[in-house]
Amino acid sequence: SWVAPSHNSYIVGDQLTGRSTREAYMRQLLQGCRHVEIDCWDQFQLRSCKTVPVVTHGHTLCTVESFDAVASAIARTAFVTSDLPVILSLEMHCKPERQHAIALALLSNLGERLLSCDDIEGSSLSPEALRGKVLCKGKVKAVLAAVREARSSADVAETGEAGRTVSERERASVASSETLYVRHLTLRTVPADDFLAGLSHEYGFALPITSIGEERLGQEMGLAAPRAEALDEGSVSRGMAGSVHALQRKTAEQLLRVYPLGLRFAGKNLDPLVCWRAGAQHVALNLGQHPDLAAQLHYALFEDTGGYVRKPEEMVDGRGWPPRRESLRRVTIELLSLHGLPKQGEERPSRDGAHGASHGYVPELTGSWRA
Repeated sequence: SWVAPSHNSYIVGDQLTGRSTREAYMRQLLQGCRHVEIDCWDQFQLRSCKTVPVVTHGHTLCTVESFDAVASAIARTAFVTSDLPVILSLEMHCKPERQHAIALALLSNLGERLLSCDDIEGSSLSPEALRGKVLCKGKVKAVLAAVREARSSADVAETGEAGRTVSERERASVASSETLYVRHLTLRTVPADDFLAGLSHEYGFALPITSIGEERLGQEMGLAAPRAEALDEGSVSRGMAGSVHALQRKTAEQLLRVYPLGLRFAGKNLDPLVCWRAGAQHVALNLGQHPDLAAQLHYALFEDTGGYVRKPEEMVDGRGWPPRRESLRRVTIELLSLHGLPKQGEERPSRDGAHGASHGYVPELTGSWRA
């Protein structure tokens, strides 16, 4: 399924000087987002003389928000619009002590709704089975190191292979030393190179996921010289259909998240149609700004869906999408009538709609006008 995500979910405004706020999470979750990003950093507080975890865009002029405030805001609004599972993408820059504090904050605010690795063993992992649950996504460095070590120690001459899967004993040893924070990382990140090479199985993750930048995605889709403005529907049509179908087959087996190019400081979004066509389930857009065309496409796809949309069968079973057609038909549409337009004097956006409550948070992004 395609899932409704956001990128740098805490930011309102641009990516360099924007405001970090818990209200951005509340707005997006109430609008149907099911996958939000939390960038976690350490911050020293002069008054209390201690270091606490905060949420901000590191190495920029963006403001700072308390992690605990963000966790509380997510707990309040995660399942108001939809009860389908919510994913918290934790980009971790904190030291182990603050990672423990983050785990405690999540447990305190989310309680039994927060899944741990023990909860998903032997369980059905479909969105339907995980209704009302929160999953955390992140890197497990110990497992990544174990896989690298296993590959480097493999006897290529004897096995004829470039590496080997981490053994059950090695995996059990790593799991036994996992911290409280790591035990709650149910969606575990596989490096992009290994995902693209078909080596995700070596990690033994129950729910593997890979994050890949739009530039790298463009290269994998056969685009010769991807640039900040190159990843659009036209450039894909000039690319290689075989590469697109290969990505669709890979994403039929594992989750893929695509994030915007780092040079998009102003928050301008990539074209989500390209990424959806490649099979990427999570196409992270900057939603903390006035909605551009990409954001409008995002809202249109996920409207009234609970934040999850099934992909076409051809994209999942290996046939490739869109299916080949012997001929194309061109049609002309004649507009007969329009429905749902605002009445004279009616204010838009409507505060009574399905997402009406979201407009109370970060209201400057809503705007208003009368017909």
